[in-house]
Amino acid sequence: METFEANVASVLFLSGFSVTLLLTANGLIGFGVWSLYMQQSGISSDMWVNASFIVIAILGALLIDAKALTSMFGMAMRLTDKGSDGAGNPIVELYGLQSWGRAVSVMMVTLNWLAAHGFFCSALKLGMANPIAPGSVNMSTDTLHDLVSGDVLLNPLLRAWNWEAVYGMTCGLHLGTYFAVSVAHRAQFNVRKLAPVAICYSVFAIFLMALAGFFRRRQYCEGWMGPSDGFWLVFCHLVGLYIAYDQWHKMHPTPEAADTVSMEFQEGIRAFADEWRGWKPLTVFMLTTFLSVIFAYATPIYPVVLALTYWFHTKSHPLNRGWNKTLFVLTITHQVLHYFVHSYRTLEDQPLLWIDKFVHFLYAVVAAQQFRTNKEMLSKDPLVKAFNYINICVWIPGDLIALYIAGLHGPSDTYLKHMIGWGGYCLSTGTAMAYVNNDIEEDNAENSSRRFVVKQKGVTGHGIQIFQALLFAVLYIVSTGGSAVWGNRIEYIYDYAAHLYTGYGAL
Repeated sequence: METFEANVASVLFLSGFSVTLLLTANGLIGFGVWSLYMQQSGISSDMWVNASFIVIAILGALLIDAKALTSMFGMAMRLTDKGSDGAGNPIVELYGLQSWGRAVSVMMVTLNWLAAHGFFCSALKLGMANPIAPGSVNMSTDTLHDLVSGDVLLNPLLRAWNWEAVYGMTCGLHLGTYFAVSVAHRAQFNVRKLAPVAICYSVFAIFLMALAGFFRRRQYCEGWMGPSDGFWLVFCHLVGLYIAYDQWHKMHPTPEAADTVSMEFQEGIRAFADEWRGWKPLTVFMLTTFLSVIFAYATPIYPVVLALTYWFHTKSHPLNRGWNKTLFVLTITHQVLHYFVHSYRTLEDQPLLWIDKFVHFLYAVVAAQQFRTNKEMLSKDPLVKAFNYINICVWIPGDLIALYIAGLHGPSDTYLKHMIGWGGYCLSTGTAMAYVNNDIEEDNAENSSRRFVVKQKGVTGHGIQIFQALLFAVLYIVSTGGSAVWGNRIEYIYDYAAHLYTGYGAL
């Protein structure tokens, strides 16, 4: 029961977080679409061809499972329905959220509508901002080859590599994965029953993706051809389906598995991370420096190294415990945002920087909630206790002020002075506070080898770590804020800030 209640809190928090991000991103893209429309006074003809692709995809989904598609957008759900426990919603039933089923179902429907809006608007904006040459699409024997190979980029999401393109593909990935999970859930993940449907779905989806150019050869850097966008989309899609399949069998174990009681022990990676957690004041900066150097000088292998880091994160911090799932999502979101941000001093980066500050604010809110629910545990280390109170009384109000100034005055001198003199410290140390609190909760687990250390009163490595985080924030902000050259090196070439919190989370 405790696990289910924790799932409810995590799902509602992450759903609210996702809704806020989607609303912000959609608003920014919608404003851009309107500006481009006023300048161009029309939409190019190739966008109508893309609209036909979307219509064909919708018709195909209706043929595969009309009820699953309509349920995604609330068309099969009414306010007067008797099933107030969210019965039929895959997320509700896969994670045992019946106590808040109605709320979760409404949140999922809202997310699906926002994702559909984001997918459509991002494609529309990129198509208007990067129109293809007139007459480049002519019906001939070579047309099909040109579309598949990417010689003609009919798909606007492939015409530029920026956050709108990634956002649009991510929204499409979410909608496709949610639909596939809904279809599988309605069939109770019966592999034999789903086999013919899965074959039709796979052939249809891959055919449309190929025509849209998703499987074209992709050059990531000079002289190195990497996997296509379609490869990553299909890979993430299959991972999502596997997670849903695995969760279904956890919720519906076979009789043999139900009779087997397994104890959870600290083994392998989890035991290693647990034993070395006290050395995080050193290991975090070692991992951060390693990731930053790989990012700057070994770009082809960087995605693999980053994926392995996230895999280590899930193994060292079980996602079914405490706030681990929420912090993992915030960590990935923060890393992705920083990838598309090049400078704190340009106007074009300000929208993503505002969202980045909102993510930092959420870290501080999580830290405050951790302290509220585990005040006794987090008060044994005097440094941790003091910084938790500072987070509640100083850093969270400072984050709100930073959001206000960034939204109305960025990137002016007022904005930069505030970030260098005050706001940057609130945002960064509030984030570190959430990771420190989480590590203390991990160390207090019954199967942790460090539970005897953290149960004693006095300064521990956790208190040293949060104090060190404040000192590092001073060094980092003074270096990047006082020199544009150093700011470019640390923020853009090495992206040190993003990798720092990825290291905090993983270790």
